[in-house]
Amino acid sequence: MHLIYLHNLILLALTGLTLQPWIFIIGKLYFINYALYK
Repeated sequence: MHLIYLHNLILLALTGLTLQPWIFIIGKLYFINYALYK
């Protein structure tokens, strides 16, 4: 499940870099929250 999450995060980052930087920022914040609450 962790690998799938990381794969989705990479896809989110790539989409964020091509479409909108906001998506990448939100993805980073979501990852930080995931790491803290895990």
